[in-house]
Amino acid sequence: MEWKDDPEFFKDYLKQRPKDKFAWYLLGKEYLAKGEEGKAAYCFTQAGEIYLAFENGDTPNYERIKHALEDAQSAAASEQTDSTDHRSKWPRRVFISVLLFLLLLLPSLQRVIESSGSKSIDRMTNAEGKNKPVEDQATTDQDKDDPNKLQDFAGYGITYMKDKESASDYGEALNEMIRTRGDRLENNLLVAGYKSADGKWNIWPSKPSLLLSVKTNTKGGQSNISYYDASNCNCEPEDGQAFAGQIDMWKQKQEAEAVVRSAIAAYKERNGKLPSQVGDLYQPYPNNILSGLTPDMKQIFEGILAPGNNQPEQSQTSDDKASNPPSKKKQGAPGHNPLSKPLEIIVDRKNHHLAVVSGDIIVRSYPVGLGGNRTPEGKFEISEKVRNPNGKSNGDFGSRGMTLSDTLYAIHGTNEPDSISKDESLGCVRMNKDDVEELFAMVPLGTKVTIGTGLLPPLPSNQAKSSPKLEPDHPRFGLPSQTEERNPKKVYRWLF
Repeated sequence: MEWKDDPEFFKDYLKQRPKDKFAWYLLGKEYLAKGEEGKAAYCFTQAGEIYLAFENGDTPNYERIKHALEDAQSAAASEQTDSTDHRSKWPRRVFISVLLFLLLLLPSLQRVIESSGSKSIDRMTNAEGKNKPVEDQATTDQDKDDPNKLQDFAGYGITYMKDKESASDYGEALNEMIRTRGDRLENNLLVAGYKSADGKWNIWPSKPSLLLSVKTNTKGGQSNISYYDASNCNCEPEDGQAFAGQIDMWKQKQEAEAVVRSAIAAYKERNGKLPSQVGDLYQPYPNNILSGLTPDMKQIFEGILAPGNNQPEQSQTSDDKASNPPSKKKQGAPGHNPLSKPLEIIVDRKNHHLAVVSGDIIVRSYPVGLGGNRTPEGKFEISEKVRNPNGKSNGDFGSRGMTLSDTLYAIHGTNEPDSISKDESLGCVRMNKDDVEELFAMVPLGTKVTIGTGLLPPLPSNQAKSSPKLEPDHPRFGLPSQTEERNPKKVYRWLF
């Protein structure tokens, strides 16, 4: 699909902002496409260094483009006109036009940008861009037949941004796409998440909005942009349903990597060193950081600990982290691994809401039963993980239990599902069976837990007594049971 702006749009815009050199350059390109070379030359003169950045030499001058992009980004972000005035959308629309134009130049830009050396394993990419799934040389026939195996989609790269209404996020997303696409991917997708009602959190389980795709001819280097969101183009958007499977699989891989990274960080904090082999993460109780690892997660483990790759960071311990989520300026930039922060648990006593978070992204969200003021507020960590704490899966504590900082408080299942979303416990956090089993699989031993009031957005009222509809469309997260996690020698006396 071709961009449908024309010279009239930019002419109207330039009447309001005659010093915008990007707009002059784009207007000149429109005139040049129409064969009006005289008008184009005048516009290029007004564009000055912007014209030189793109047109002087065989390849674009990346440093000039970078500074010009920052100027356009600043102009878009500083626009303060009334939102009811259609002109208020002009700076942002022109800025987005610039970004999309830059995307079309991506193959040329790659020749003048030094390789970042990024080896991020979540990119779901095949460097050669061939139209077949990537298979690791170590993959066995058994792995190939595993129905839970996360297949790669060759030639696809996905950039995730948290707020599609943010011009600065668009700029950061573009920079990230340019920085890491030296492998000349056949397709690049830009997707955006959704904000919580209070604007403080990004809701990961909600299906992201596909904004655009850039398809590159790997032989000729030419690119074509397709748009799927009407609010970000002056066009009739295309149907992006064909990419739904790729996006969903990418999200599952992000979750798997987040769990592995968090487990490695937890092991290091617990043992003072990094794990030397995958089996270190699923030792028998009481050292069962995880229950096991899928074949994909074992490959992720090897990739994370490979020489030259960034090691996972450990959880922060700031007391005000949960009550004061990172501001917009502090939020993670758009990129290919949005769940890079260690997984943590936040429990909101007011909303009877437990969330697994990575930074300011809510990865999972569950209704829970609490004990009112008997449930303590404060900072804890999961000091023990046990399967079938009553010796059976349907006991008072359900099929899974996680002790909080060696106290009598725990997060556990329940045989009283009607108590969920109520204050009927003696202080523990009760969860539905499917919810607590997914949580047990997802969060490692040592995971930080914060309990407080007003920390999370409320769950919709119609979800209060059941698993929340904020669940991902794909199956629940689970791990193979590859170690002994029962503790039959102990009688648990948590404050049920």
